[in-house]
Amino acid sequence: MSTGALYTTLARLEEKGFIVSQMGEATKERGGRAKKFFDVEIVGRQALSNAQSARNSLVGSLILVRG
Repeated sequence: MSTGALYTTLARLEEKGFIVSQMGEATKERGGRAKKFFDVEIVGRQALSNAQSARNSLVGSLILVRG
């Protein structure tokens, strides 16, 4: 996965309210650039839980079909 794809995904998740970001302090190790930190919101945790449940249901159905 490219860095650009990762940041595009993070931006979309933030637009949907699933995550929030904040900028940290600039550091010498990063050449004076600041780090960006992300936190998962409650609605993001719920969306992840729903997606995991849907995936588990699908996988369970596939196993039943396969025998």
